Amino acid sequence: MPKHSPILALHERAEAITETYGPPEAGVTVVQTYGQFEVEYACLRKGAVLLDLPNRAALVVTGPDRQSFLNSMLTNELKGVAAGQSQCAFWLSRKGRIDADVRVQILSDRIVLDVDTHAHDRTLKTLASYIIMEQCELASLEAATHRLALHGPSSAAILASLVDAADREAVAAIARDTVIEATIAGHRVIIDRCDSTGEIGLELTVPTDAAVAIYTAILDRGTHPPQAEGDAPAQLHGGHQRPAFRPAGWAAYNIARIEAGTPLYYIDFGPDSLPAESSLMASRVSFTKGCYLGQEIVARMHSLGAPKQRLVALLMSDTQSPPRQPVTGNFVFAAEATSNTAEPCGAMTSSALSPMLGNAPIGLAMIKSKSLPPMAGGDQPARAFKVEADGELLTGELQPQMAFWPRRP
Repeated sequence: MPKHSPILALHERAEAITETYGPPEAGVTVVQTYGQFEVEYACLRKGAVLLDLPNRAALVVTGPDRQSFLNSMLTNELKGVAAGQSQCAFWLSRKGRIDADVRVQILSDRIVLDVDTHAHDRTLKTLASYIIMEQCELASLEAATHRLALHGPSSAAILASLVDAADREAVAAIARDTVIEATIAGHRVIIDRCDSTGEIGLELTVPTDAAVAIYTAILDRGTHPPQAEGDAPAQLHGGHQRPAFRPAGWAAYNIARIEAGTPLYYIDFGPDSLPAESSLMASRVSFTKGCYLGQEIVARMHSLGAPKQRLVALLMSDTQSPPRQPVTGNFVFAAEATSNTAEPCGAMTSSALSPMLGNAPIGLAMIKSKSLPPMAGGDQPARAFKVEADGELLTGELQPQMAFWPRRP
């Protein structure tokens, strides 16, 4: 059944440019831009943007054994993680492949699992099949809930000014990997801080039947923040300009998350990938916890030192103006390659022209491990590759970390 955003009509009235996310038959439509993705990106970095995310879906686990059950299934340690915290983990197949990249949101009476919408059905079916003696239940929230997000340094302040007074302080001070519940426009929502762009990121799980009301309330508050008596219309206290705010689409978010070195499931890695290939082992996998599905394969790969391929970050040099940008699927070659007819050693999975790096082409690429430095601790030695772009080859330098432009505290 096609999955349409409940806010799609608002996007259409705003003449947003939309695009299909994933297989066309799935019917998942996301906003690419409202016409000026450069301005949307600037708002994300300087103020805040509001995103509609029909590409996400949620499941819920209830019952007294919910946390211990998930701890025995997922790759990360959940034992001892308190209510009000969130963390990431993988749900693996028996063969150790990544069936879902899961954001685990631990609440006082339930655990919500945030996944890519295309992984929802598989996760629901396979994870539920392992509930045997445990006192817990797994159910879908895909139809009942919808996902929105605020990204940017002003996100927490905007949302705090909108929630009920009882929730205001908690929202304003929300820390990374913290999940809370708050009331917006009369509706209870889940707020999870996940900084995927290098800025404050607040992911909101809202009731589907209230998605339009909550979206428009945030949009109105961000566009017309409350003023203290005597404030000039375009000023905040102290004479500072109000932070920029606007709705944004996938194009602006995608640039920011690549700059921040955030790989995405179904884009940079997927159901055929092993955890060690994803570049996300440190944030998704525990090597000190008990058994979980696929653990033997993960441990074996870890002891071998390297998978057959892995995701890395490449910074391209290009002296042309405007610079050329590799696109998803473009081949990566060894540094000595002189043409794009050589044997490739990898392929680009994501790319962007980075405003924070002077519009330099950047990207994530899946490259064969035999062409990469060893996976040792510390910085990797510099290594150059050739990357196909517009039929020519650019030089791409391997980065020591995934983030090209991390926000400094």
